[in-house]
Amino acid sequence: MKKFILSLGLVAMMLNLTNCAQYDDVNSTVEPQGDFEIYASVSRTANDGLNTVWSTGDDLGVFHAVTDGTTYTKDGQFKLDNVETGRFLGNVNGTLDPQEEYDWYAMYPYDSHVPGPANTSSGYMTIGCAAGATQTQTGNNSLAHVAGSNYPLVGKAYAVPAGSAPALAMTHVASLVEFEITNSLEEAFTVSSIQFTAPVAIIGTFYIDFTDIANIKAESSGANYTSSNATLAVTNGVAIAKGESAKFYLPVAPFTAAAGSNLTVVVTATSESGSGAHEKAIALTNAVEFKSGKIKNVKVNYTTPFATSGGGNEGDVETEVTHDFTKISFTSWTSSYVAHTVDYDQSTVTFASASKQTQTITNMPVTKGGAVTLVAKNAATIKSAKFECQQWTTKTQTITLKYSTDGGRTFSSTGVTSSTFTISKENLPENTDAVQITFNSTSNQVGIKSATIVYVTNEAEAAAPRLSVTPYEVEFTADGGSKDVACTVENEVSGVEIVATPSESWVSAVVSDKTITITAEKNTASEARTATVTIAYEGAESETVTVKQGAAGAKVWTLVTDASTLAVGDQIIIAAKGSNYAISTTQNSNNRGQAAITKSGNTLSTPSSSVQILTVKAGSTSGSFAFYAAAPSSTVGYLYCASTSSKNYLRTQTTLDAKASWTVSIAADGTATIKSNVANISRNLLSYNSSSSCFACYSSVQAAVVIYKLQ
Repeated sequence: MKKFILSLGLVAMMLNLTNCAQYDDVNSTVEPQGDFEIYASVSRTANDGLNTVWSTGDDLGVFHAVTDGTTYTKDGQFKLDNVETGRFLGNVNGTLDPQEEYDWYAMYPYDSHVPGPANTSSGYMTIGCAAGATQTQTGNNSLAHVAGSNYPLVGKAYAVPAGSAPALAMTHVASLVEFEITNSLEEAFTVSSIQFTAPVAIIGTFYIDFTDIANIKAESSGANYTSSNATLAVTNGVAIAKGESAKFYLPVAPFTAAAGSNLTVVVTATSESGSGAHEKAIALTNAVEFKSGKIKNVKVNYTTPFATSGGGNEGDVETEVTHDFTKISFTSWTSSYVAHTVDYDQSTVTFASASKQTQTITNMPVTKGGAVTLVAKNAATIKSAKFECQQWTTKTQTITLKYSTDGGRTFSSTGVTSSTFTISKENLPENTDAVQITFNSTSNQVGIKSATIVYVTNEAEAAAPRLSVTPYEVEFTADGGSKDVACTVENEVSGVEIVATPSESWVSAVVSDKTITITAEKNTASEARTATVTIAYEGAESETVTVKQGAAGAKVWTLVTDASTLAVGDQIIIAAKGSNYAISTTQNSNNRGQAAITKSGNTLSTPSSSVQILTVKAGSTSGSFAFYAAAPSSTVGYLYCASTSSKNYLRTQTTLDAKASWTVSIAADGTATIKSNVANISRNLLSYNSSSSCFACYSSVQAAVVIYKLQ
């Protein structure tokens, strides 16, 4: 076996913000040294914000395959050799053919059970934390906790000649959810925890497939080992004043929340007057993708008043009263079931509709000295909650019942082994807004095999309305125009209508049922402008839509989503779909370099001079296009596929032939397939290579590209 050296540059977190800003690398790439080295820009295991470093004891799992091959060789463990330079040492299995090119893969942390980069059935990795556990952020606006073995990193170097040093760009497997909490109350409060619920598993142990770095997949290792509920505890938090905001970060496994599904955020906080929780339910009208290495921003306006911690005169509060649960009877009355949330064992289950009346929880272990807590809660007044427990162990239990109002009154009963008990309407204090019951083991390992929670409210007590809008941001060119915003209202109130109020006179908003048409007047100024439209529904938390409009005379580059709209004479920019880079004016020996761009929705800001502007020409074959670079002088000519059977080349030539003629197809989301008409060469797909920071031609797409057209 050949000794192989892995040297990794010390750079920042490679997390590209979605709908926000972008975190860029903060250190330059380490220069190659030695004959057999791998270089990787990396967001690593110990950090201080974005100041990332490797730590003693770090190791990597390394794999390789012949370029575009699917037979992966497991090279095994590479150990950190030098903390300052980030050099890792290990061995390559087998012999590299000097005539071949290879794809290289690396994963942090090393795990001997991971068979390769296309892993779907063994060698699971933890993302975020174990199911049922809690992640912790120290202080507001901190990213320092997004590091360590629970936050895997992966990287790929594509088509590296056997005698060349691979360059691996490591990226996070996790997707980062950024909760931006705004205080809309009169008093300051401190966030203590955030609970996030998704329609699929988002924390726990997953099998990771990173053969396509632009589309990393995390597959659940089993229902018992993953959870759709993730909790972030906040320690040493700073109070958020009225009108101010703070950010909190929760890493989760990459996933897609389908259209029609729900996301739920519960923010728990404390103030001088007490404590409370604010719940935000997000009904999705469109699918939302939480991608690896991306930050998804979720805005929450905290509007729920805090419950006072006192319960009236101190002498009236009963704190420890023995209560025999087995003798409480359930009394029927006219009732209806409403959408609500149940917390158990540090997790959350959301009842999505009024027709969902019960939730069954299974296999809840209670170790000696430990406890499992079940909570039924709703923003509306709860009149009762019924807990039915089946097939308990006969081991001794201690049960505690606690109300969240009425001074935090607590009742308890010890030595209970009954198989069933209920709590009725008559046994709850008035205005109880939550009921909590804790099962506490006083003997060795015991458990509740099955518990069913039935949530009941008085039929006359309707749940509070909830308002959501899509999208939260609309953009206009300087010419102005109109765009629609769709509203969804849960628990509608008869006679109440949606109201839309613009913040600026150049914006108008017309409400038609649940559709709001926002119109922007023509902008004649030389500067872009921004406004907001506040959308309100009586009894619900209001939402805000941001309106952006470009300056007069500004060039607008718009994403092309239909190839039929491309025409000869158009000016275009070819860019990476999942990254903020476009083809640059730099022609390397065998490929085109990358230049930074700024995306905003489906448009680009005016690009810098380093971005290559291409003019669409008619290709040499029917139905094809050619892409002509008129400037700078060093790159004048047609982009053409210069690949061979083993090389991935993209160059410029002055001749218009089949190699410089491209067939273009574009999906509705903008994904462009740009294929050269060069004969007998399979490496003819124009693609972005994030590992090598370039655009070239490959036999399969490395990272998807898109086309922006000047309007």
